[in-house]
Amino acid sequence: MLCAEGKGWWKGRDSKTRPRFEEFVSYGIVVRWRAPEYLQNPQVGTGFGTRVGAGQTSQSPSASIHVNDDARRDSAAIILSRRVGSIADLSAILADALRQIQLSLIESTVSQLSSIERDGFAIVFGVLDERTRLDLIRDVEELLLESTAGIRELAAKVPSVAALARSATVRSLVEPVLGPQAMLVRSILFNKSLDANWQVAWHQDLTIAVASQEEAEGYSSWSVKEGVVHVQPPVQVLEQMLSVRLHLDPADDTNGALWVSPASHREGRLRAGEAASVAERNGKHLCVVQAGDALLFRPLILHASRKAKSLKPRRVIHLEFTGASLPKSLAWGEVAA
Repeated sequence: MLCAEGKGWWKGRDSKTRPRFEEFVSYGIVVRWRAPEYLQNPQVGTGFGTRVGAGQTSQSPSASIHVNDDARRDSAAIILSRRVGSIADLSAILADALRQIQLSLIESTVSQLSSIERDGFAIVFGVLDERTRLDLIRDVEELLLESTAGIRELAAKVPSVAALARSATVRSLVEPVLGPQAMLVRSILFNKSLDANWQVAWHQDLTIAVASQEEAEGYSSWSVKEGVVHVQPPVQVLEQMLSVRLHLDPADDTNGALWVSPASHREGRLRAGEAASVAERNGKHLCVVQAGDALLFRPLILHASRKAKSLKPRRVIHLEFTGASLPKSLAWGEVAA
């Protein structure tokens, strides 16, 4: 969508009120660009990396690009720095601006990958737009009447969550890390509140959910949680996994936001009793997020959370993806179609 006016934004949808090209030439000031679908992804929420930040401006010889910093972050203003003389001239300016935005998306992906490789986690802003977030809350509310603290195998019970896990939005977070073959293997809703409250000490996520208990070399410490079989796999399997936590509510220290110990995933599988001391040595980071943000992390990173101490809910859709395969005797416990 392309629209302009001499003062402020043109918001009209009626073709009778749409500015003519002469008005572009006459005013030549503001063009609003609506991102096509392939740019409406969570990397936009990171602010287009370092090149163009949300709410920031990038300058080119012919125009500056100001990325929209509202909840969707799916548009940008291209402010012309010189008068355009023709449609071809305007098209060339816009093509140059699009190239800058595409380069910024690439930089953002590289930045996200670097953060996960270096620190073991990354926060991506504005992954869920407001409508999607509210729809998801509506879809899980009925299930929460039965289990207030959380729900396992969420994607199998809530079609909109399964669709979200398959969506280009989520896949654009997962595939740069795990590759196009990555698949969803666990989905949980966590619902922390004063009524359903808990704290978790420093730990690594060392188990996976499988269909049944079968003998396999390197697989040990079998357990069953709410009817789901779990096992500790070799560390190489955990290193090929990524957790994506989609926040339906803001989270901070008052309602149990996640703490992580940056770079602790590089320590490998820790022995029992080592977690607290390693977290103390590596340092601790509180992952403060807004509603709609995503937290990505490696299962081997040390993480913890405290009890909620405010009335604010903390509902999180936790999705686990893998790029690894299991031995023939085992099958993942939850594989979304």
